[in-house]
Amino acid sequence: MGRKKEKKRKPREDTKTDPLTPAEVGAITYLAGRYIEELNPGEEDPWKQLFRIHPVTAEMKEIAQQLEQRLIEESKRGPGRPRKVSAAGRRHPDSLAVATAVRDYNVRHPGAMVKTGKRFRYSDDFRAFAVSLLAKGGLAQNMTLEEAALAIGMPFNTLAEWSSQGVVEEELEE
Repeated sequence: MGRKKEKKRKPREDTKTDPLTPAEVGAITYLAGRYIEELNPGEEDPWKQLFRIHPVTAEMKEIAQQLEQRLIEESKRGPGRPRKVSAAGRRHPDSLAVATAVRDYNVRHPGAMVKTGKRFRYSDDFRAFAVSLLAKGGLAQNMTLEEAALAIGMPFNTLAEWSSQGVVEEELEE
């Protein structure tokens, strides 16, 4: 039997590699000392000695407060990986109306949007419909292309290409 090949892991991009500044070290020490004092009020401990030897500056306290707020916010997050939030991740108020219109269109026009493998195939009429949603007076007229693509349920680049080709103008002229 062969040995399993070990996968090389990529280093985390969000990991801070710069060394901590003295103010950041002081801020962390200050926070740790505060928490220990809260747990053991009134008791003499090594932390109090440390603070007498290395006084805490206003800068350290400010950094400590910012760090504490960030830790509190991050601790409120549920288990699992954080979601990737993009501008499209925030829903536009008109998203539901657009998604409903697309669903209704697909019900009235079976085959307008068909998934084949990993890709979708769209009818010419659906293309015109999707771009007409973006036109003046359309349900998605106040949305960005990214928001509209998310509401329609299609790739941003596809919708951007269609809208730049002027599919709607061609259909309206006929």
